[in-house]
Amino acid sequence: MPHLNIEIGRDAISIYCCRYDRIDEPWLLDQYYNLLSRTEQQRWQGIRTKGGKQCFLVSRAMIRTLLATAIGCPPTALTLAANAQGKPFVDHPTTRWQFNLSHSHGLITLALAYDTDVGIDVERHRHNIETLQLARHFFHPREYQQLEALPASQQQPHFFKLWTLKEAYVKAIGCGLTYAFDSFGFTFHSPGSEIIMHPSPPSTINCWLMQPELNYTLASITLSQPSEIRPLKLHDYLPYRHCTPRQPHSLGHRVIAAPSAHSQCI
Repeated sequence: MPHLNIEIGRDAISIYCCRYDRIDEPWLLDQYYNLLSRTEQQRWQGIRTKGGKQCFLVSRAMIRTLLATAIGCPPTALTLAANAQGKPFVDHPTTRWQFNLSHSHGLITLALAYDTDVGIDVERHRHNIETLQLARHFFHPREYQQLEALPASQQQPHFFKLWTLKEAYVKAIGCGLTYAFDSFGFTFHSPGSEIIMHPSPPSTINCWLMQPELNYTLASITLSQPSEIRPLKLHDYLPYRHCTPRQPHSLGHRVIAAPSAHSQCI
């Protein structure tokens, strides 16, 4: 099946969103299955739930079709691997494209960046979680203090801003859940104001917060030099069907500069 005519520029961070739970065309899912490697097909067969199968299938189709477009090769020619902490990457001898993926309750988000590490996290707001209890165990003391001081009606949306920023950060530095969540944190001067990180990051980071859909919060973080800050572009994407640019509903953006250093997993 032919690719869509998609332009993926190196001068921006591109985020692609897909509602995998709304795909009801078996022929399209068959096309996605045909993109999988044998190992991926075995993984897909081992997933027990229909939703889990569809999420895996669409995620891999998004990764393969978009990276193939960026690199200039067939989607089936790509080899996807993961580092020791589980962060995925494309195992290609010449490419410097980086990607990261997140999904939550029917929505998949994929971040694509050239020659810079990137992390992304998306979460649907859920009313059955104890935000303060979770924050007490997993958040930095400054995060918890700011969250606890908010009116009850503001605590849950603020909790998801913090959680997605933290997830995006550890995914950007390639450490995943091996990084202690309470060892660093993000705060705001006031709701909707600039983002602050505690302690300051060992390398410059570019943070975005947005609302991709109602009741969802998305954060993306890249590691970059202050002179190489790039804009963010958001798209609705369904492989082989459509790729539509749209304006993000921004919840905040901040470049947090720091002395040059390499992040390390702890």
